[in-house]
Amino acid sequence: MEVKGKIVKILKAEAGTSKAGKPWESQTCIIETGEEYNNQIALKFMGDKISLLENLSEGDKVHAYCNVYSREYNERFFNNIDCWRIALENSKEQVGADYTTSDNMPF
Repeated sequence: MEVKGKIVKILKAEAGTSKAGKPWESQTCIIETGEEYNNQIALKFMGDKISLLENLSEGDKVHAYCNVYSREYNERFFNNIDCWRIALENSKEQVGADYTTSDNMPF
């Protein structure tokens, strides 16, 4: 899925340990799409993908490429939007590598 918009906030990186004992690290940024309803989307960057945010700042217009999926917990569903590539809107250069499989994920 591709998301276009402006970065309105880049949150601090978080880290922890999974139930399986593997360390993980993530960072979230908020994109404002300009749509009439539900115009802010939280994009999560996991592991080495956090480095994609290093050269970006709030106010930058970007194209983000992500995977969207849901998980069920106690009969409730939670959505995740994992970003694997991001590019400045006016730049032909894309920041990020091709999507890696979930085998490389810490959970």
